[in-house]
Amino acid sequence: MPHAFRFRRWWIVAFFGLLILVTWSSMLSNSNEPVYQGRKLGSWLRGHPREYYPAVLATGTNALPYLLAEIQATDSSLSEWGQGMLGKASIGPPWRTARERRYHARLGLQILDTNSVIVLLEQVFATPMRIAENDPSYAAASSLTFMGSPTAQTQIIARIDQALQSPDPVERRNGCLTICCWPHTNFALSVAQLTKDTNATVRAAAVRAIIFSKWDTNFLPALVARLNDDEAEVRCLAADALGYRTTNAVAALPALLTAYTAERSRPNVRSAIESAIKAIDPKTTFPRSP
Repeated sequence: MPHAFRFRRWWIVAFFGLLILVTWSSMLSNSNEPVYQGRKLGSWLRGHPREYYPAVLATGTNALPYLLAEIQATDSSLSEWGQGMLGKASIGPPWRTARERRYHARLGLQILDTNSVIVLLEQVFATPMRIAENDPSYAAASSLTFMGSPTAQTQIIARIDQALQSPDPVERRNGCLTICCWPHTNFALSVAQLTKDTNATVRAAAVRAIIFSKWDTNFLPALVARLNDDEAEVRCLAADALGYRTTNAVAALPALLTAYTAERSRPNVRSAIESAIKAIDPKTTFPRSP
């Protein structure tokens, strides 16, 4: 048997062995999920709404621990590698990817409606939020976008508004970062005020909320003021927020040029300001460093 053929055969065997391993490990990760009529809840959620809706309702709040864990799902390095290899052949993975698991879990949370919202909001504000799929606070905030009933939305608005007015900077920061996922226009005025917060992490989170919200509110004065912020991160975010507005931020060009000229010690901030200027007006000329 030619050496090249043997090598190819063993490579194929190893490849499919890894696929089986990834599929098996994915199944294990769901071994504790609720069961309804002999089928695991995740299996129901992958089906038609007429199938999974009654399954979730029958399971009720007993499904919440499983669903809350699933919205934090991330792919292992092996799973990501397998998806990449199969993607080259335009083949979908035979296992449940983290993205699918998160989506199906959020469908389940949506069905449980206000019962889910109470638990999600508790999780949002339980710990300082990190913008990462496996962070409990961020995963819960992202899942709020699936809560569409008027009662659920009223609960969400009230809790976020409470956080934005809280004396606790962690609450204010988490509130702003939640708005990045759930940008209701009710919060526009509060977010503008929080760009002047005494806590730098809150100011940064408020500017992030402005970036992700895409509100029509005129935030230019608030963002221009942050070009002189003491914290480099806030300056960069303010420049990014202005740049995202492109021609709608033309009035901010003089302030951006002034900030660009004054910024000499931090290349990352200077680069962010330069990018914002180019996004607003590519033809703008501005002074270079000596």
